[in-house]
Order: sequence, then structure tokens, then C-alpha cells
Amino acid sequence: MLEWTHRKIQNKSQSFSSLADAYDDLLYEYKDENNSNIKHDQLLASQDTPQSSSIDNMKAELLPLLEVLGLSNITLKLYPLINTEETHIKYEQYRHNIPTFLRLIGENCSEECRNCGMSDKAISLLCQEICPENYTHHLKIPFNFGGMANLSNFSLVKTHPTHDNLHQIIDIQLENNFTFERGQIWLPMFQGKIYNG
Repeated sequence: MLEWTHRKIQNKSQSFSSLADAYDDLLYEYKDENNSNIKHDQLLASQDTPQSSSIDNMKAELLPLLEVLGLSNITLKLYPLINTEETHIKYEQYRHNIPTFLRLIGENCSEECRNCGMSDKAISLLCQEICPENYTHHLKIPFNFGGMANLSNFSLVKTHPTHDNLHQIIDIQLENNFTFERGQIWLPMFQGKIYNG
């Protein structure tokens, strides 16, 4: 499910004093300070798992972050987590539709592209189904939250910092277990096919 997130969710574990200690996790055992073995399940049970925020509290935490990250004209919309077995099929459709989306943007949205600071050369690349430098295609609604692989779910955004910042909004909710505990996520939504921040 996390193939579209930018950060890897890390399990916070103790620091290791040697390379051999670091490989103990492959055997599902860890060593405590006294070098006695603790079973993996016991370690997980003893760790304090942070409780996720309520739905309204999470939105209240994210709204100021939009401003800090320079994400203007964004609204947060709540979507349910959907466990679907069709994700790999949708992903293949998505990959297949990317060139068509880029060409349509280049041919039909050239004025909007110029307003976002794109050069005529960059627009020409779009018409050739090539993504210009520092731009990337973005799914407004990821597949695991009900998104489809159709062109209406596609957008073109600047890679740095805009795309990274959009994914920070998502990653924060994944990292603090909000999405997994609540079964929902606040997605940053914007109007149009091109978003420039």
C-alpha cells in the first residue's frame, strides 16, 4: 500500500552497538542492555505505540502545515482507506495513461502551463509525452483511498518542493498511525490539472 509514499515508515527500535547486533532483528530477537535475549513479540508489546489524533484534531494539525509548506489553494478532504486487490491493475493502467495525460496537458493547457512558469520548450516536451524537468505526474487520490487510474485523477505538479510537500501531508498521517487506526486520511486537494503551489 505504501508504494506511493515518499518516506519509508521506520519502526523505531533501539540503537545497536555492533553490526552483529543489528542483524539480530532478522532472527526476531533483540538484545537488551544486559545482553539477554528478548523475543520480538515481547519487545513490540513493551513499546509505547503513540495514539493517533482524532479526525478533527488531525485536520487542525495539518491546516497550519499547509501554510508552512507553501501549499496555497489547497483544501483537505477526508477519504476512507480501501483495501483493494485491484491496486496492481490500477497501477498498470496508471503507468499506461501517463503519456496520454502529458500529451493532453501540452496540447490543451499551454496557457495554464505558461502561467505556472513553464517554457515553450517544456510545453513542447509535454506534447511529445515527456515530463519536463522538475515536474512530475501526481495522483490526486491514491488507489488505496478510492482513486482511479483515469485521467481525471491525474495532475502535473512541480517535483521540488511542491510534490514533496504534498506527500508530507500524507506521510505525517501514515507515520503517526492516524490512517491505519482511523481507516481514513486527509488528502490535499486542488483545482485544475496543474498545481504550482
